[in-house]
Order: sequence, then structure tokens, then C-alpha cells
Amino acid sequence: MNNYVNALINNKMMEAKELLSDNYIGYGPAANDSITKQATLDSWNETHKIRSNEKVSFVTATIRVVQGEYKGDWVYQFGTYSFTQDGKDIELPYQFTALVNNGKIERSSIYYDNLAILKALGYQIIPPSKE
Repeated sequence: MNNYVNALINNKMMEAKELLSDNYIGYGPAANDSITKQATLDSWNETHKIRSNEKVSFVTATIRVVQGEYKGDWVYQFGTYSFTQDGKDIELPYQFTALVNNGKIERSSIYYDNLAILKALGYQIIPPSKE
């Protein structure tokens, strides 16, 4: 999984593609968000058009679940993704969990504060009118 994250951040999309299973599905950051292999790659291609100075630092842990619904080899990564967008430097802590089988990521979940990115870019939350 470390190679996958580094490939994404360093815009090595062919390498990232090879590290995802064909039936890959990713979840997050919101509870109802999901994304396929191709949509993930497309999304990162768009991201690289608007961000620069992309960097990532992380620590990784692994576990093997031997039975039940979550049986398999899991990789957990905690890190910080930093980048520049619209002239603003942004640091984004994240947590990424992936099920890995035969060296390919089959499914994953990512958690990060999407609102923090928007606030750092200058977006404001305006409550709805009470009228």
C-alpha cells in the first residue's frame, strides 16, 4: 500500500493502476462515498492539474484477520498529505485502510476532514435562511 500512495502523490498513475485489483472499490471520506478503480485514477489525474508541491508522510501497520467477514490481510496507514492549491499550503491528516490480496488493493476506506480543505481554501459555511 505504501507504493500505491506514493505512486498517487507522485503522479505515477500507471504504477498506481497496477496496484489496484480490477474490482477495486474505495470508500470515504463520507459514509456514503464510494469509487471504482478507474474513477479513482481519473480523480487523481484531475487533482494533479490543480495541486502542486504534493508530499506525503505516513506510518503503516498490518494485521491478518483469520476468519469472518473481514478475513484477509489489512494495511493501515496514518499520515499527512500536503500540497499547494490556489496559492495556499494545505496539510491534511488522513487515515487509510486497505484489504490487500496477492499484492493488489481490493478495497479501501479513507478518512480525512474534507471541510478543513475547503476552509483552508477560503470557502465559508453560510447557514440557510430562516425565512
